Amino acid sequence: MPEPSDLRDMTAQPVELHIDGKDYKLSPLTFRDLGELQQWAINQHQRRLFKNLDAISNKQMQQEAIRIFTQPISQEQAEVIMTAEMATVEGTAYTFWLMARQNEPNLTLKDISALLTNENMNYIVSVMEQINTVETADPKEEGVGR
Repeated sequence: MPEPSDLRDMTAQPVELHIDGKDYKLSPLTFRDLGELQQWAINQHQRRLFKNLDAISNKQMQQEAIRIFTQPISQEQAEVIMTAEMATVEGTAYTFWLMARQNEPNLTLKDISALLTNENMNYIVSVMEQINTVETADPKEEGVGR
C-alpha cells in the first residue's frame, strides 16, 4: 500500500491557465468527468438530431429516424460522438468547466464560454490537451516483464 506522500506524488496537481490577465487552475479529467463528458456529448448530439427532425417532411421517415435515434449507442459510437462534440466551442467550454470546477467552484459554464475567443482557443485547447495527456512507460525500457 503506498504511503500518503506517494499518493500525493501520484495524483496530478492543478495546472494554471492564464487568460486575459487571470489564472485558472485546471485539473486533469477524472473517470467521473469523462463519464459526464460522454453523457453530455451524447445529449448534445441527440438534441441536435431531434432539432433537425422537423426538416423531414415524410412522417414515416420521421418515425424511422426517431427509432434509430433512440436505439442504444455502442461504446465505439459514444467515443466518436464525444470526440466530435469536444471539437465544438460548447464542447471546449464544457471540458474546461469539468477541469476547473474542483479548483474554481464559482466559475460557471457561462463565464467560461465568455472567455473563449478565436484568439485564445488554440492556446486553451493546447493546454487542456497537455494536462490530460497520460504518458505511459514502455515496459521494455522499464524492465517490466523480464
